[in-house]
Amino acid sequence: MSKRILLVTYYWPPSGGPGVQRWLKMTHYLAEMGCEITVLTVDPKVAAYPHQDMHLLSDVHPSIEVVRTNAFNPFALTQWWGKSKSQKGIANFSVPKNGGVKFRALAFVRSHLFIPDPRKGWNRYAIKEARRLLTLRRYDVLLTTSPPHSSQLIGLQLKSEFGIRWVTDFRDPWTDIFYYHHLGHSAWSRKLDLRLEKRVISECDGLITVGHQLRNCFAQKYPGQAAKMGVVHNGYDERDFEPAKVSREEMLVSSQGLNMTYTGTLSNLYHYEPLFEAVASFLESDDSARCDIFGRIPSDIADDLKNQSNRIFLQGEIRHDEITKKQVEADVLLLLIADVENADLIVSGKIFEYLRSGNPIICLGPKHGEAAKVISECEAGQTFERHEVSAIKAYIEQLADNKRKGIRHHSNHTKVSTYSRENLAGKAFELL
Repeated sequence: MSKRILLVTYYWPPSGGPGVQRWLKMTHYLAEMGCEITVLTVDPKVAAYPHQDMHLLSDVHPSIEVVRTNAFNPFALTQWWGKSKSQKGIANFSVPKNGGVKFRALAFVRSHLFIPDPRKGWNRYAIKEARRLLTLRRYDVLLTTSPPHSSQLIGLQLKSEFGIRWVTDFRDPWTDIFYYHHLGHSAWSRKLDLRLEKRVISECDGLITVGHQLRNCFAQKYPGQAAKMGVVHNGYDERDFEPAKVSREEMLVSSQGLNMTYTGTLSNLYHYEPLFEAVASFLESDDSARCDIFGRIPSDIADDLKNQSNRIFLQGEIRHDEITKKQVEADVLLLLIADVENADLIVSGKIFEYLRSGNPIICLGPKHGEAAKVISECEAGQTFERHEVSAIKAYIEQLADNKRKGIRHHSNHTKVSTYSRENLAGKAFELL
């Protein structure tokens, strides 16, 4: 039986980056299942997007109605998301080496004037338009996804006014996010933020998270609400890999050295040094190998990586459809989990695209974390702690030797396929 869904999301194409992928992909398959979907989002002319990818507009299912509204954008007024170096620190949630005083001043303003976040300037416009939509037609469910967590306050208001079934989706923790202590909260602003979090979780009808450990984090914090919490992982979309289909046998013959690839952003909080120390050490011993990095990299980290080896190549940001091709073409995929409190909760969206590529993954992060568990159960590579530099290099050498011998890596395809967006959409439908 189909459902009529009103999805409230700040990130929607032409917004790029990982935040937009989850419901852009999920709604495609929900629409194919017969759901009627209206997406309420912000007008890109007034939005504060950390990334843009115009190509993603073609991914929106043609049956989906997209309604865009105005917003007050404090980022534009203060140039928080401008081109200065300090803005890269804000985007990557780490204090920059230069401009730290400015960063901390802006973080203080953000955490006291804009609770829970500066994108709440969209809320009054979104609520006004949502009222119009809810008056015009009947929706079976209201779905709000965050971050930004201010979007959950839209659902809180609409639930109060219309009594509609309201499901919240959390792609990240709220007050337990790993960079929260970098935001300059006082005891007063943190208390207010916690109060908003508690109200949202207490008053919603259902709560979806991207992982079991994040779900457990919320359940332990709010045990009386645990029964309504479910998990729908992020995943991969098979359609993204159609143009990227490459014969692994042909690649093993055509390319000589080991090709290691990293896709995504980096920040100092990742403590990436052990991984790339092992990579650089291997590159010194094998001049046919290389390492390519695709994504937004702060200038100080870029300089550090270039100094590690002249065969570490920084390729910059590319479109999402090109990213999947690079993941398929690689021999080894590098994954970093931030070295922070609650790192075991982190299971980044790109891990599932890494899984679908079929290539072995080298993950730097907690061995007891959710990312490590997913990699292990899919037989898709290995996870290493940060002190295991020698072990990482030895594993790279093993993979290089396998390539020379023509030995392909084989993940557990049956388990990997459970993370397809199509399969996950069925689970999301049940929870909605």
